[in-house]
Amino acid sequence: MAANLNVSVPSPRLADRRIHPWLLVAGYAVGTVLGYGFNFGLVPAALGLAAGLRLALHPHRTCRHNIGLFVALAVGWSLAERWLGAYSTLAQVGLGVYTAFWPTLLVLLTGRRPGALWRFVIFGAALDALRGTWVFGGYGFDPWSRLLLANEGLAQWLSVFGPWISSALVLGFFVLPWRWSVGGVLSCMLMGSMLHPPPVESGLAFRLVQTNLPQNLRIGWPTERWISDVTDFLSFSASGPPVDLVIWPETMLPGFGFESETDVVDQLRSPWAEPARMVQHWAKEFDTPLLVGTNIRDGLVFDERRLNWDRQVNASVLVRSDGTHERAEKIGLTPFGEFIPLVSTVPELRQLLLKFVPEGSPIGAGLAQGRAPGRFVLDSIRLATPICYESTLPALMRSFAFENGDRAAEVFVVSSNDGWFGEVDTARARFRDMCRMRAIENRTPVVRVANTGWTGLIDASGRMHTGLPVRDSGQITVQALVGEGTPLAVRAALLWDWGLVLAGVGVGVWSLRQRRRGVEWDMLGS
Repeated sequence: MAANLNVSVPSPRLADRRIHPWLLVAGYAVGTVLGYGFNFGLVPAALGLAAGLRLALHPHRTCRHNIGLFVALAVGWSLAERWLGAYSTLAQVGLGVYTAFWPTLLVLLTGRRPGALWRFVIFGAALDALRGTWVFGGYGFDPWSRLLLANEGLAQWLSVFGPWISSALVLGFFVLPWRWSVGGVLSCMLMGSMLHPPPVESGLAFRLVQTNLPQNLRIGWPTERWISDVTDFLSFSASGPPVDLVIWPETMLPGFGFESETDVVDQLRSPWAEPARMVQHWAKEFDTPLLVGTNIRDGLVFDERRLNWDRQVNASVLVRSDGTHERAEKIGLTPFGEFIPLVSTVPELRQLLLKFVPEGSPIGAGLAQGRAPGRFVLDSIRLATPICYESTLPALMRSFAFENGDRAAEVFVVSSNDGWFGEVDTARARFRDMCRMRAIENRTPVVRVANTGWTGLIDASGRMHTGLPVRDSGQITVQALVGEGTPLAVRAALLWDWGLVLAGVGVGVWSLRQRRRGVEWDMLGS
């Protein structure tokens, strides 16, 4: 039995030279892109990962196959990110190339020397963590662990291990003999179903407004439409019975109005400050608070030529029923969308790169980073308010819900503007799934409100409750749920992260020593 579980030396079943390496290249590229990028789910993703492992171990894999794999993945991921081509073909291809780099690197790091199966599992998880935490400020989309969402029982293990060790769990299923693998999957499904938390009601009703505002960077949001559009949004907000809170998506309130320089705001011509006044008047009239997404400029001042400001932030603003307001600023800015990694602090280089950015892109606004996780209190319920891209970053989302291991918020209210995705609904689904993962990892329900969808309620087990159809305007009222307790994924987060670091370093050092000693094996065991 021990011999069957030895993952130091690949078995002949995984290094079968009868399968042509080019077939494995195609299987790995097509399967992972369809499964993860086009959101086709479990079957193509699993077949792709199985092909990727066999490609890494194949005795006839050469540099040509590695390059071919990278090109195939880059093409596939560029197609999956085709929504970006509406704004910049260069950005679309760049994101495809960047995404293709990581699964290709996993094949190269796995290699064919002793310990290959360990490297496949540990380096696969470590690359997910590296990409999703540090590189370019973190790009947390599509870790291998997203495959767990295919089954509700499997998904609950995210609350135990978090996203990165869960990636190791997923990859581990592919290195075991098939009987052990099937048994492991079934066991995890059964035990995971026992981890399912019961829903806990908050007693609060939220109205979620899906604005479905067309998104076009080159044209922007014409000022002549502001008043009529905001009037429509307020009409949706008033539809139905009274609620405890109305929530709008990210950046759906245009203009000025929530800046501290009220004397300057009062001098602005219509419609520049009118939408904010409309929202404040509505909150008073209906005795209902609103949580709206907007941009806020600090340090407003008129000079001889124009209106200037010192700092601009992407924010969620809670407008109380008495018209007063408080704000939460976005911390996790979108790389290459709201800031340019590495060069944003160099004004000359930033101005050079902005020449290649589509007109109207928020990256040209020079958004500042928020200072602390945003939270509001509503009838003793603490609301954490991540904005858009922040929901893809596991560590940041954890800091919204917990402080020093203690719960600091009972509900995530995620506002997003998914209009950038155009008609590519698979991209919306991938973005939504990041919220499902964060809900499970933190055992904290998510109320998600997006301009073009998906808008709805996700409970602490990752299950999606009633939502609105994507790319349609409307409103939905949900009974908000709350999270309780502190899951192991939070309590042991540092343990899991440092354990993965140490495991990666240990396997890497051991592999280098084996290589220097010239240790080889017959890949087919003959």
